[in-house]
Amino acid sequence: MSKIYRFLSRKNTPQVPPPKGRITDAWASYMERVMTENPAEYQVQECRRAFYAGAEAAMSASMKIAGLPEDKAENALVEMEGELLHFVEQVKAGEA
Repeated sequence: MSKIYRFLSRKNTPQVPPPKGRITDAWASYMERVMTENPAEYQVQECRRAFYAGAEAAMSASMKIAGLPEDKAENALVEMEGELLHFVEQVKAGEA
């Protein structure tokens, strides 16, 4: 279970001010490029949750890669890029 999920699952989660930064900016950019005009509130909520879950997964993977020797880290990044490119091809083919 991810650290973010465990944090959000706690009772009495402290209120944290909205962050300003890379993920927040990427989310705003994604919304501008992808979301339809006047989306339903639930669509925005579900999409945002999925987007941040992906960001958390990428962050976790990046932190693991950062601890690897340089050659293994490079290989891991190439593999991750391959996964993303494969997904793009699946989307284009209507398979994802």
